[in-house]
Amino acid sequence: MMSRAVLLNAVVLTVIASACTSQHSAGTIIGYPIMRIADTNPSGITMSKAATEAKVLSFKLPNNAAQGKPEWYVIQAHVILQATPPFPQNAKLQLTAATDNAAALQMTFESADENLLAWNGVSAVDGALTGYTSSGVVNALYTNYLQVSGVRPGTNTLTVGVSGEAAPSWGITIAPDTAILRTEAPPPKLHLSVDVPSTAIAVGDTFSVGYELDPGAWPARGVAIGVRTSDPSLKALSSATTLGTLRIPVSGSFRFQATKAGTYQIELAAQSTNAHSPYATLETQVSTVAPQSSGSKPSGLEVALSVGVLGVFILAIPPLYRIARRRRTS
Repeated sequence: MMSRAVLLNAVVLTVIASACTSQHSAGTIIGYPIMRIADTNPSGITMSKAATEAKVLSFKLPNNAAQGKPEWYVIQAHVILQATPPFPQNAKLQLTAATDNAAALQMTFESADENLLAWNGVSAVDGALTGYTSSGVVNALYTNYLQVSGVRPGTNTLTVGVSGEAAPSWGITIAPDTAILRTEAPPPKLHLSVDVPSTAIAVGDTFSVGYELDPGAWPARGVAIGVRTSDPSLKALSSATTLGTLRIPVSGSFRFQATKAGTYQIELAAQSTNAHSPYATLETQVSTVAPQSSGSKPSGLEVALSVGVLGVFILAIPPLYRIARRRRTS
């Protein structure tokens, strides 16, 4: 299986920072506010070099609250950083938030040089993001789907904390418009569909396994797809493909050649820098047969699917001459 970065849950990060900072607009989530910071802290929550103690707030969710269809819970945090240059070498400040001790938000600010501060985060719309500020001011809107364990009926907790140093003088404010939202909009998800061969595969044959990647309602960014086989006797004639940002479904195929009779595995893995379910893996067992006399029946094919964090299941496929052309992984 292709390696993938371990990321937080799906997040949307919009950053507007002053002076020498990349500006970026991201998608937004429309939801009903369950709790606002302004309800208990009209001026927001401020932490600084002199006051780094974590802040804990309580909020209530409905008695039937759970993370997932038909409703999802997100944190929409308005974060303001003010740090005074110069920025010490190796300075690094990390802001975190958690609901019921399950990570919900993470931003890192660190010195690029004494006059430049870098920030980074993870975005469900734009993947990994990095920006810079020479003034030390960052104004960010950060929206993140809560983890399953971070949503429970009744009373929940929101814990906000900082660690590290950013500058001789710094302060972070969680602005009063920060809120916990309830929404019907699901997290981004990249779907992988495959086409399997419809005829028998004999030794020496070349054949294709087609695929379609569908980003669904959200753009999928940093998309790549690759393939490998379980044995050199089944040669992959195509290499990994980088597709970049997908806004509409994209189709392609990988070609193979069987040089020896046997049963092999083929794995297709799609990967995206978006944080929620960024990959799907297809494992296909292909039986290759040496040329036989006319009238012989095609060999069979089995497909095993492993789909992101959604689980693993097996599809028992009938012989190739009866198989449907397209199988969808999710």
